[in-house]
Amino acid sequence: MQRLARLVDTRAKWILTSAAVLFLAAGVLGAGVADHLDPFGADDPATESVIATEQLQDAGFRPTSVVVLSRTRSPNCSPRTESPRN
Repeated sequence: MQRLARLVDTRAKWILTSAAVLFLAAGVLGAGVADHLDPFGADDPATESVIATEQLQDAGFRPTSVVVLSRTRSPNCSPRTESPRN
């Protein structure tokens, strides 16, 4: 381990440069992978998520673009406890 530590210590700039070059090369080579997989349908039709998505599409589901949450108090609830009054 001391030999490895000494090697890394003496060649730190070379190791960092090599790692950066390999990182960039991997990014360049792997950049188009998602585009190549997309037309072939990388989804497994037997999974629950794909089955659920197909059922939603068949039922006419449309994704929402805005969700509004509102909190109102019931007239039968106390403001302190939010539990029904007796």
